[in-house]
Amino acid sequence: MTTYLSLAMQAMLLGALTFGVVLIPLIVVQARRFGGLSLTRMAAFGMVAVYAFALLAYTMLPIPDGYGEAWCARYDVRVQPEPFVFVHDLAAAYAAGGAGGLASSFALRQLLLNVVLFVPLGVFGRRLLEWPAAVTILAGIGVSALIELTQGTAAFGLLPCRWRIADADDLIANTVGAAIGVAIAPLVLSWVSRARALEGRRLDPRPVTRARRWLGAVVDAALFAVVFAAVELGARALDAIADTPSFLPETGVGVARWLLPALLVFVVPALSHLGASAGQRLLWLVPRWTDGAGTPMRRLALALLGPALPALAMAAAQLPGLGALGYTAPVWLLGLLVAGLLSRDGLAAALTGARYADSRTAPVLADRPEHHSESRDGAARPH
Repeated sequence: MTTYLSLAMQAMLLGALTFGVVLIPLIVVQARRFGGLSLTRMAAFGMVAVYAFALLAYTMLPIPDGYGEAWCARYDVRVQPEPFVFVHDLAAAYAAGGAGGLASSFALRQLLLNVVLFVPLGVFGRRLLEWPAAVTILAGIGVSALIELTQGTAAFGLLPCRWRIADADDLIANTVGAAIGVAIAPLVLSWVSRARALEGRRLDPRPVTRARRWLGAVVDAALFAVVFAAVELGARALDAIADTPSFLPETGVGVARWLLPALLVFVVPALSHLGASAGQRLLWLVPRWTDGAGTPMRRLALALLGPALPALAMAAAQLPGLGALGYTAPVWLLGLLVAGLLSRDGLAAALTGARYADSRTAPVLADRPEHHSESRDGAARPH
């Protein structure tokens, strides 16, 4: 029991970390597919992340103590290819100890665990991913077969020997579990919004709130980090190919790692007719002025006075004699954060006279009270 609890805790921790990594892409996908966020579906996908690691942990772990060549020479873990052996094992347990012996037998515990382990797969596949029942059950069979194949081939020959029994009965029990999950999915996940219903709202404009703008900012930050890391890795790869650490000037790399993300995420998108950053576009947000989309100079000024400014300051700080500019970056960034908490549109919008609107309507904003309203709690309206 202690081992099972330990594996469950590991699955919860790793699942939570994985969900944190995929959270930004999930937000983007939901925003584009449904026109907004579904909190119930976000929660369900968090459960999927935990379940995936639980499935991995309970089928592949724990690795035996002392596992290695010596362990393999001592133990012979066989493959069990015969189906329905569990029927004989259950009958033997009942014959030996009656109903009590059957209830406490390892054979029954193993059978039930293998059934229960695949029930969530059937539930998630049928209700969250909305696969047909037959496809979901086939997916359960495929995942189970992959697990048994991995166990039976010692991770496809990557490990010195088998450490878990590859059992045909496990495949049968897993399939039954997936089928049970398909049957109970409408009850278990009745609280999760249906994708088909949400897709019908994709083109419906939604209120612009602080929470929605913050989500756009978080997406921008994630995209910035991706480009930043790509520049850094690309520079190191070129150095490695050239077989000399000084192939690329460190100053040039330092400027590029800040300048390129700022240009690609903030500045270049601002020059388009929408004038929105990459994260804002993904969440259907666009800046608007009283005369409409504004001039290219206004849109550029909005981008430069936003998060692009501290990034450009950090780029300039890499040049000789301009290092002091790096100190202005956190100051301006702090001002953007504070203004973002206190106002709906943020500091850069206030300085340039912009208001953010939903790009599915993108009206010309006049100074009317209704354009300054937001939801009572300031949070994004869930489906």
